[in-house]
Amino acid sequence: MRRSAGEALVRFVLFCGAFGLVRWATVTYGSWREEFSSSFEIRLDVWLGWIALLVAAGLVIGVACLPGRPVRYRIHVPLVITLPALVPLAHYAFVMEALRREWSDLPWILDHLMFYTDTGPQYAFALIAGFGLAAGFRD
Repeated sequence: MRRSAGEALVRFVLFCGAFGLVRWATVTYGSWREEFSSSFEIRLDVWLGWIALLVAAGLVIGVACLPGRPVRYRIHVPLVITLPALVPLAHYAFVMEALRREWSDLPWILDHLMFYTDTGPQYAFALIAGFGLAAGFRD
């Protein structure tokens, strides 16, 4: 299957844009981490901005990998891929907000943070969620 030079250029620009979004997300994460380490205050708005940038990067990479031009969107495919990736991130945000408000009556299953408190799984889950959103495009 042959591709035109224009299509290859568009895909290259999309990949560069995705890497730019990942870089921007890394800078946002660095500022969030620095602010947290200096004030010990959890700012979920900055964290959500970081996650949203990573989801956008995954979406752009997913669109760049599509075999043809997307014509329509099917919602059932992204739901299967995106929702499982967003559940741990939503749990992390909920527990961080609960800790910030000093709620002590959380059930034990919600009170314990799992493996996704580290930044590596959070990066991966957010990128997978964005890639899952792009999976809904069909030609």
